[in-house]
Amino acid sequence: VLTTRFSEAAEASEKSVGAGLVERVFSDAAEGLFVWTKAPFLGYGLGIGTNAGAKFLTGRASFLLSEGEWSRIFLESGPLFGLAFVIWRLALSARVGIFCLTAVKLGNVLPLLLFSSCFLPLMSGQFGQPTVLGFAAFVTGLTMAAIQQKPEQETAAPAPPPVQRRVARRSAYAERLHGPAPQPVHTHGSFDR
Repeated sequence: VLTTRFSEAAEASEKSVGAGLVERVFSDAAEGLFVWTKAPFLGYGLGIGTNAGAKFLTGRASFLLSEGEWSRIFLESGPLFGLAFVIWRLALSARVGIFCLTAVKLGNVLPLLLFSSCFLPLMSGQFGQPTVLGFAAFVTGLTMAAIQQKPEQETAAPAPPPVQRRVARRSAYAERLHGPAPQPVHTHGSFDR
């Protein structure tokens, strides 16, 4: 059923299945870069592009700015702050990906498997929708937790215990208070056997 759907969609758009998938993934970025040149310098304000913001402003839930995430970011935040946020998301995705590849070299495959499911939502997922934001944050956190390796046990000799120096001119009371603790005396049955 799925291959039939892909084939029919490819025939209707006169593109191959691979080209259609690539276009769907990168069309959001292309639309965002087009909108980046048209957005006002400080944007229209955070939250206006979400359904909740539209419901608050107009009384009905609709898309006031754009359905794409990058377009919404540029229109809400402006070209300067929007581009900074998009670059931060891309850099975070790249950094976590590099950590995952390093973990694979060390024999830990789990971070890469988790990262494969959160890469696209982290890079260009619609964070205006709480479920996508929660999934991206939760699975990225799981990925980072899976990257952490337990430190290897050190085989070095243990450090010698610290030597207590005697303080000169200590009173008898101070000696009892700060001196070594007396050895406990257990003479009550089976405890000291």
